[in-house]
This record gives sequence, C-alpha cells and structure tokens, in this order.
Amino acid sequence: MQIIDFRGLAAQSVRHLLPGLILAGHCALGFGANEPIVLGQSIAEGRGSYRATQGLTGGLRAYVGHINANGGIRGRQIKVVTLVGDNNAATHAENVRRLVREHGAVAMIGCAGEVVCEAIAATAIEMKVPLIGALSGLKAMGHDRSPYLFPLRPNYEREAEALASQIHVLGITRAAVLSDSGPDSERLVALERALQAKGISQTMYPVSMFDPASVTRAVNSVAKGNFQTVVMDVLPDLVDVMVEQGIQARADEWPSTITSLASSSFQGMSNVFPKKVIGFTQLVPNPESDNSPLTFEFQRHVEQYASPKAITFEGMSNYMAARLTVEALRRSSPLFTGDGIAAALSAASSIELGGHAISFAKDRTSGSDRITIGLRSRHGYYLK
Repeated sequence: MQIIDFRGLAAQSVRHLLPGLILAGHCALGFGANEPIVLGQSIAEGRGSYRATQGLTGGLRAYVGHINANGGIRGRQIKVVTLVGDNNAATHAENVRRLVREHGAVAMIGCAGEVVCEAIAATAIEMKVPLIGALSGLKAMGHDRSPYLFPLRPNYEREAEALASQIHVLGITRAAVLSDSGPDSERLVALERALQAKGISQTMYPVSMFDPASVTRAVNSVAKGNFQTVVMDVLPDLVDVMVEQGIQARADEWPSTITSLASSSFQGMSNVFPKKVIGFTQLVPNPESDNSPLTFEFQRHVEQYASPKAITFEGMSNYMAARLTVEALRRSSPLFTGDGIAAALSAASSIELGGHAISFAKDRTSGSDRITIGLRSRHGYYLK
C-alpha cells in the first residue's frame, strides 16, 4: 500500500490512483509524542468524476493545511486519510471501517453519490463517528435520522421545489427529463412532483451508462421534441457517455436552456453545452463569484495548500465541512472522539463560517437551508 503526502497531491491525478490507495495530507507529527487527529474520506473514482474528486479532496486539505500551518488543534496536527473505491456500496462501507479501526479516524468528511453516501452514512453510524457534509439530499441522511449525520444541505424535496419555481418563472411549460436514476429514486420523484405542482408537463427519458443505445435514443428524441428545457438528472459518467454518443453534434437542436439540481455533473454539462443557458440549484456559496469572507478565505487557502482545481462547488462544500469539523474539535474534549465531535455539533445553537451560519439545533434536519439558483449564460458567464 502506497502512501502519498497531500502536500504533493496538487501535481497528481487522483484518477490514476488505485482503489484503496491512501492519501495522507499534512500529517507530520508535531509537539513531541502527540498523535495527529485523523479525519477520513472515502471517495468514488469514476470516468466522469475526476473534477468532483479533486474538489472533495482539495477542499478538505485546503483548510487542514491552513490549520496545521498555524499550530493545529491544541498543539496536535490533523491528518487526512482518503481511501478511494468504485461505486460499490460494500467498498465504501469497508473503507469506513478501515479508516476508523486501522487509522483512528474520528470523523468522516464529505461524500458524493447516493449509493456511496448511504453506505458511508450507515457505517459511520455503526462505527459511532460523525459524517459531516454529505453531498446527498436523501431524507435518510438528515440529522433527525441519526445524531452522527450532519448534512450541510437541504433535502431533495425542497431543492426540487426551488428549481421548479425558477423554471416556472421563466415561462417554461414543457420539459424533457433525462435521468439515470431508478423510477423510485427520491431525487427523481421530488423533481417529478415539483414540476407537476408548477403545471410543467414533462416527458421522461430513462438513460443508462451501461446502455449507450438508451442515451442515443434520448438525445435524438429531445432534438426532435418540442421542449423548452431539458432537466438533467444524471451522474458525471453518463455525461461522458452522452459525448461518446454524439450529443455535441445535435446540441444545437436541443432547447436553449438546460436545468439541473446541484450535481457533480455540472462541469461536464458546461463543457457539453457551451452555448446554452444552464440553470442550477446552488446549495453552497459560489466558489468563484460569491463575495462573502468564506469564499475569499476558501480561495486563499486553496491557493496556499491545494490546487486551483479544487475551486468547485464540491470543493467549497468539503471546505465548509472541514471548518465545521475543526470548530467541533475546538469545542469538544481533548480526547477528540467521534462522540465528542457529534455532541459538540449538536449542542451548538449556531456556528459561523465566514458569514454563513450553520446550525443543527433541535428539530433541524440539515445545517443550512440555503438554496439559490445559479445561471450560467450562453457566453459562459455566471450571472448569479
């Protein structure tokens, strides 16, 4: 098993790391025999998820690097250990067990993808360590479901309502929906209900990365259809398959507006549809255009301790999760246990993160209710 210090990761490609590879960042022991505080990650590596992976790893190590450079927590450095796997739930469940048992992780930071996040959440609860900042809006990931779950984002139902409202405001009444989720997917069901509630007719096109023909059929059908927007509910890998199946040759025949819930597929969609307006939900501050102190600090810490490729929505999310975890460590007992971190987060009425308040007070399901709508113009500019 190879170990790579995070300080050299900026020049590395996580895509080429083998599943199970350990990435350890800024983990030199300091202050005598004090052991480092270990934070764990289990991330899925896929053909289209490279940019999201860079954000998940880079956002975390950007803040960890800043804390370690300023003396750590009570004189102890923070060590990040990341295990890389595929999209198999069992792989990530085992990764969490290894991170806790073999590496002494006291918290899991971030995750992306429903299958991956559900597996990490269930195993974090089993191992009695908090999962902080999961990029999943499943209701099962809510803080009300377990004292070890600390999502920063609202659930899919509220997010879909916000997107459908914006689509309605634009005067759109006919939508095509491309989805690689199953028909019972909580995310897809939320989208369908929200669109229906706003009187927006929808035509569903199920697609699968394992069935390229389904992608070709959907691409051609949307081009021939009389739609005003395409709602994209797909994983990054599926966007890659769309490119392989010739979407760019027919992109001009698609509606001028593409819409999506917050997704790690956003960058891929931006590349595939360079001349389309893309509307999307934002659940964290825009890492490039937001004017809050949090965003300025994120950009500065990424520049100092990570790679510019970490300046993504995923990077911002995990940067916020890292800041939240550090604040919980400061408020917990010197033993720095998973239970102590969870108790500190649950007890805080509000935690300020550079102009953005996070709270897991009683009856709250997530740390933040933030949902805004972002727009990328057909010329590539962010309008919101």
